[in-house]
Amino acid sequence: MSVPEAVARLAEVERAAEDSAPRPLGRELPPAEPYPVEALGPVLAPVAEAVQDVVRCPAAIAGQSVLGVAALAAQAHVDVQLPSGATRPASLYLVTLANSGERKTTADDLATEPAHRRESELADTYGAERLAHRNAAEAWEKSRAAALKVAKTLDARRAALDALGAEPEPPPPPILLAPDPTMEGLVRLFMEGQPSLGLFSGEGAQFLAGWGMAKEQRLRTVATLSALWDGGTVRRVRAGDGAVRLAGRRLSAHLLVQPEVADVTLLGDPLLASQGILSRLLVAAPDPAAGSRLWVEPSPESREALARWRGSMGELLARPLPLGEDRSAGLLPLPLPLAPDARALWIAFADHVERQLGAEGDYAPVRAFAAKAPEHAARVAAVLSWVADPGISRVSTISGETLALAISLVEHYIAEALRLQAAGAVSESVRLARSLHAWLQSHGLDRVSLVSIYQRGPAAIRDAATARGVVGTLEEHGWLRRLPEGLREDGVLRRDAWEVVTS
Repeated sequence: MSVPEAVARLAEVERAAEDSAPRPLGRELPPAEPYPVEALGPVLAPVAEAVQDVVRCPAAIAGQSVLGVAALAAQAHVDVQLPSGATRPASLYLVTLANSGERKTTADDLATEPAHRRESELADTYGAERLAHRNAAEAWEKSRAAALKVAKTLDARRAALDALGAEPEPPPPPILLAPDPTMEGLVRLFMEGQPSLGLFSGEGAQFLAGWGMAKEQRLRTVATLSALWDGGTVRRVRAGDGAVRLAGRRLSAHLLVQPEVADVTLLGDPLLASQGILSRLLVAAPDPAAGSRLWVEPSPESREALARWRGSMGELLARPLPLGEDRSAGLLPLPLPLAPDARALWIAFADHVERQLGAEGDYAPVRAFAAKAPEHAARVAAVLSWVADPGISRVSTISGETLALAISLVEHYIAEALRLQAAGAVSESVRLARSLHAWLQSHGLDRVSLVSIYQRGPAAIRDAATARGVVGTLEEHGWLRRLPEGLREDGVLRRDAWEVVTS
């Protein structure tokens, strides 16, 4: 075969592959606006650019990952004080939508390396601290028993115990990042561990498809997440460990999720929308970079920037936490107010947003999220301010320049919310098909039977007739191919079975 014939044959094969490729379940997303990396400020922008240069991922993946780590470090030390006088945490909940192959995990690993290193440092001393605590606790118990034995009256015993003091507290577990927690586990970790944590996962589908987000647990999980974002007190009453009241805890999050999974398990869930958690998320959905990432040698400057990031962010994460004498009371972050120019800019932005929330306003389709945009901007500005000047004091303020950067970022998130909302309106049949497709992806299935779908699949598809209709939609769009020979499951041959198409 000649070279021209080979090229023509290859083109035929590629056209055939394109013709047989699965079709999207719903409307195609219009192109995303470029992620405003420069709005991350003089400290974070060079790091995000370095991550993008080394990994060759979309800019939004790098930016979101770097911003998430900065929020994890800042939230323990500062709150933001709004013009109303109310204080809010500097915590951020970030979600990045990206398909497989967009190098989201690699980028996130680079950005979060300082946090993982800090966990390793804490783990290195944890064994010795546990042993010291065990010895101190045993000595305290012996001293307590001896004091009670010697004292003869109630007053004497009380005085002896008061003199002995409180029981030694155990060292907190060396965990900063919780990639796939249940809310019970997260509350327990806040009780026993660090008061500032990150819910970070390069494979966010594991969390969204996990126990904590199952139908029976979902409302409790998102209610707890909302309370932590608000900076409120988390309360729990259980028969086993009684009543728990946790104040002064901070949580930031960054989940990188495939769009189909997020659409079904998060962004398209009416329950989550009504509860309010979606308005607390800063979502970015960059255009895919796959196919355009021709090899470019990463610059020495990028590698130097990442080395500086590991050192500087590692130092920030290792800073002593602002705790009172009673560690169980949690963090005591400094309130960071807006400087006069920032205050005027924030009010102007808040008024602009408010004017767009009416029925005819540009932001009406995403009213719940847009209504929180001014607070989001203030939180982002607090993070940018603290990483630029971690020696912040009680007289420090957020500058107008920093708030302007934060507003640029939040305007991008508003544009993303509008874009995702416009593409998200689909029929019930397509919604169920998306749900099944997300379930198949999250469980890593390459073949499936009709019986497995309605017995083990999404809760909305629990009868054979519904399952058959949903399967038909996925077949029509090319995401399932019938297996003529059937599929043997648990020793039983299932005649109605399909191969799962992954791309």
